[in-house]
Amino acid sequence: QVTCSPQHSSVPFSSTIPLLRQVTGVHDEDAAEAVAEKARRLMVLGAGPEEIGAIAEFMGAPSAGAVDATSRSRLVQSVLVKAARRLSQDRLTVFAWEAARSMDAETISLLDTVLEQVAHSRVLIVLSYRTGFRCKWEGHSSFREIVVAPLADADCTKVILNLLGSPDDVPWEFLSEMTGKSGGNPLFIEETIKALKLSGAIGVHNRKVIYNRSAAKVGLPKTLKGVVGERIAHLGDKDKNILKVASVVGPRFSVDLVAEVLKSPLYSISMRLETLEHEGIVIRSSLAEYSFGHDFVREAVYDSLTYDLRRDLHSRVAQAMENAPSGRPEEQFESLAFHYRECGQRKKAVEYLLKAADALAATNASEPALHEYLKAIDLLRNAPVPDHQ
Repeated sequence: QVTCSPQHSSVPFSSTIPLLRQVTGVHDEDAAEAVAEKARRLMVLGAGPEEIGAIAEFMGAPSAGAVDATSRSRLVQSVLVKAARRLSQDRLTVFAWEAARSMDAETISLLDTVLEQVAHSRVLIVLSYRTGFRCKWEGHSSFREIVVAPLADADCTKVILNLLGSPDDVPWEFLSEMTGKSGGNPLFIEETIKALKLSGAIGVHNRKVIYNRSAAKVGLPKTLKGVVGERIAHLGDKDKNILKVASVVGPRFSVDLVAEVLKSPLYSISMRLETLEHEGIVIRSSLAEYSFGHDFVREAVYDSLTYDLRRDLHSRVAQAMENAPSGRPEEQFESLAFHYRECGQRKKAVEYLLKAADALAATNASEPALHEYLKAIDLLRNAPVPDHQ
């Protein structure tokens, strides 16, 4: 399962490599030698030496030689098809991408081919996206779109009872208010109940729900972001600061980076994140990385930042990333350009856009490289006083 990142949507295969990392067991903190060794696990799935070398390079191992963009695409496509076929021989295999709106063009093209070549295998490809996004494969014979419609009142009641531990007695006032304001959105119900528990407005005693509406400072919030914001408001300052930094980093963030930005001990940040994971606010993605439980959580935290704090955190995140570079160079440069642009340091943003373009050009990815060059030109063109040099 991969969450597509809007920051890396122009980086080739940025939505494919995390999937291959999961298949091979590669982590961001792995040394280059460990990455190369783990990439050899693809032999079990039928990959050859050339394919393994290309994948290892993508995941951070030293390059054995220049590979043009067409050959790289062919090799990655071949590995993914072989992996899908081999894994699906004796079981259903699911490949899932969240936030498919931000999927890079190369991964989209790759999926076109994969869909054709695994059409008769036990492979399920799942893409999640919000309303308003038009999926490229709508006309495909195997495509099925499942629109998650609002829950009926009876189903909302079942969700509420389940979240409260299936009590015997629930005030009708509470059920009516929850089902009415939720609009049939189960996430709204879940976040609201968590927020009300934290505020002391609701509790369960002897299998009976005690609802004290006056105990909630503002009653039931009217929007999902409001509900999430209300729950986060009850967290301690340390947890809030961690989430603020994480919201600036992006949908997925590393423990090391958050600790570096906050200048806090790594073990302290890890312990707080484990608590936040237990509360359903974040989800562990790998040994050293977490992601937000839902986009709305990150958006609520990010939107709560003042203009000055937002710029300051983007600057601190960029500096921390410079001090401890990791991952593919083109992704690193793209992220640095984004953070420096958001904190108002246009010159540094252009510098890293050019580095991203050069890194892509060095791998013969001409079209993505051109896209980065054009972004740098636009950034200069829109400057109050253009730096023509």
